[in-house]
Amino acid sequence: MNKPDGLAVLGIFIEIGATDNPAYGNILRYLDNIRYAGQTMNVPAFNVHYLLPENMEQYFRYQGSLTTPPCYQSVMWTVFSHPVTISKSQLEKLQTTLYSTATNAAPVGLQNNVRETQSVNSRTVYSSFHIHPTLSTGNVGNILAIIFGTFLGIIGIACIIYFIHRKTRKETTGTKQENKVQDLQSTPTEVKTM
Repeated sequence: MNKPDGLAVLGIFIEIGATDNPAYGNILRYLDNIRYAGQTMNVPAFNVHYLLPENMEQYFRYQGSLTTPPCYQSVMWTVFSHPVTISKSQLEKLQTTLYSTATNAAPVGLQNNVRETQSVNSRTVYSSFHIHPTLSTGNVGNILAIIFGTFLGIIGIACIIYFIHRKTRKETTGTKQENKVQDLQSTPTEVKTM
């Protein structure tokens, strides 16, 4: 394990679904027999292929390290893009059944045992598929949608301002004409005879 390419690890994302995953049931049903550190159990053979995602063509791969001490940099990691689904009860069994202590010690749950984020160490992460840009990276479709939406918004505001200005102008023009008529009617007219 301390040699380059000494170990290959398959990483799988897990989602919670409505039903039990029978393939994971092949492992989880035996957890009660290995609750404490150091306990062992023989699990009857089953096809481990069913533990993997249906679509195994999309994955990430990188040269990494073990996740536990001594953390040798000897692992070829393959992390599948598509998740597998297990039930909520299966996840709870996995989270609550195992202890990090031996049988002769007070039980301490096997939780919060994540390794701190490690430096990249100039690793290259390879992808077996094309990764589509997301909104955060700004793909062309999203940029065009933003530009088009902004343009339509500006046109809409300009139309509103135009119609408000036009209505105000008509009201102002109408009032001025009425005032002129009133002024003409109220001004005395001088009539001279010859």
